[in-house]
Amino acid sequence: MKNSFALKKFLGLYALLLVLIPAVVFLSGTTNRVGDLRSQAAPPFATVTFWPVQANLKSNQEYDVELRVDPTLRPVSLDTAISYDPQIVQMSIESPIPGDMYEVYQARLVDNDKGLAGISGRGELREGNKFATLKIMTLAPGDPKFSVNYANGNNVEIKVNLPRYLIE
Repeated sequence: MKNSFALKKFLGLYALLLVLIPAVVFLSGTTNRVGDLRSQAAPPFATVTFWPVQANLKSNQEYDVELRVDPTLRPVSLDTAISYDPQIVQMSIESPIPGDMYEVYQARLVDNDKGLAGISGRGELREGNKFATLKIMTLAPGDPKFSVNYANGNNVEIKVNLPRYLIE
């Protein structure tokens, strides 16, 4: 009889532990602060903007168009490939001109027959936010149709604010 009571007591405590341990683990869980959830909601991204963003340009004129990166998140490297309508604009052979953002710029490319330009920057990040300057020559009225075919920011998502240019 004493063995039966001891066995019931032991089984009761064992069952209590089986219920109590998962309950404590479930209720304690990990505590998230509001800032932690907010940072998980939207992945970080870098923004590249053509500057000026909007302009009315005249035909047969030279203009400088800058590619600027928002200083809040600058990637440790940035590669871009830009396309444009070569019947409306042409780029000078020295374009794209490296900016003041990176220590090293490489892979500069301009092909006015296909309407392509590209530049790559990496190395030590400097204080500036100008990635590159495009020296363009307007040829005819219309929309130069600037677009970015490729943008890679070394594991940072890149968003591009395209310009709204009208050549008169």
